[in-house]
Amino acid sequence: MLTQVPEEPWATVCADFVGPLPRSKHGNAMLLVLVDRFSKWTELVPMRKATAEALTKAVRERIVARFGVPKVIITDNGVQFTSRSFKKFLEQLGVRHQFTAPYTPQENPTERTNRTVKTMIAQFTEGDQRCWDEKWPELMLAFNSGVSQSTGYSPAFVVQGREPRLPRALYDEEALGTGQGTLPPQENATKMKELFELVRRNLERAAQDRARFYNLRRRAWKPKVGDIVWARQHHLSNAAEGFAAKLSPKYAGPYRIMDFVSPVICNLRGDDDRRTRTAHISDLKSHPMEETA
Repeated sequence: MLTQVPEEPWATVCADFVGPLPRSKHGNAMLLVLVDRFSKWTELVPMRKATAEALTKAVRERIVARFGVPKVIITDNGVQFTSRSFKKFLEQLGVRHQFTAPYTPQENPTERTNRTVKTMIAQFTEGDQRCWDEKWPELMLAFNSGVSQSTGYSPAFVVQGREPRLPRALYDEEALGTGQGTLPPQENATKMKELFELVRRNLERAAQDRARFYNLRRRAWKPKVGDIVWARQHHLSNAAEGFAAKLSPKYAGPYRIMDFVSPVICNLRGDDDRRTRTAHISDLKSHPMEETA
């Protein structure tokens, strides 16, 4: 699991698509979700199509123009994220692109937000699912004003240093952090520095707790660069071709571990392969040759 904690807001951004959804009255069928790993601030961007051009435009307008250039962006291996145009865009900005391993949604923190987004959309659309994109501003406000269990603060307070005033709030006291006047620049900077340190500690504690519970289900085996391994296959059944996934071999290989993209994601290459493949260590098992060595 991802346990590295960013140092500040908007240092690491996670991106993922939700959809396809029912074609809305505005012509949208996809929803781009952008999440700051530090503050948990969430940006929702309805789209007609999930293209590389629309993705680049959203990142420029929603992230770069408002919060600056992130250091790292984490995505899955979707064609929009692996396209040449998006890769060139990130290179021009100086952003490091980190991919998650295939079939490991737990490596992308956006997946948890996606589940919440779909639940909230289902609640207000009721019988007319074509209106799913009419309440995204209110959804963003709900996300960013709610207290995160990981950080202990709302995303809005971590990013802006104050709580947003919510609809129908008659008094500023109902939204903590508002109505207190503007602090001098030096005092405000000191306050935000202390806040970031508290958030980092809370995120580290939450990451350690998640890793501990996750590792309870994992064996203690840790592969190294150069090890020979077998990799789990994720076949899909195809009735037209007479192929049943349940009858196919569960593992393929052998592969050699070339390097590690992260502590839990590695690049593999077979003896006869020119291209490398990415895999999560949970999908690997040691080769008998390594066990007897």
